[in-house]
Amino acid sequence: MKANSYDMNITEFTQSRKRGPLFEELDGTLPEGWTIQYHRRLTGQVDRFWHTRTKKKLRSRIDVEIFLKYLRRNPFNEDVAYDLLRKEKRKSYKINQ
Repeated sequence: MKANSYDMNITEFTQSRKRGPLFEELDGTLPEGWTIQYHRRLTGQVDRFWHTRTKKKLRSRIDVEIFLKYLRRNPFNEDVAYDLLRKEKRKSYKINQ
């Protein structure tokens, strides 16, 4: 594993997703101004969705980590970070097909 987990690619994030911050309010790892929405499915499973300060919706902890990596490269510009996240997810999807 690399020293800085934010420099991993999406495949490495997927393989190590059980490690790292949970991005929860209770453990103090949720970035300031963010909210979490919990949604219970009919099956009883609970889904979490993270909403950034500008209301961008992130669907997984991996997405949050990658988004924060891009946000550090483009401070205060969530639109650019979100676009880069979406591009990386599309690229990863094409590779895995």
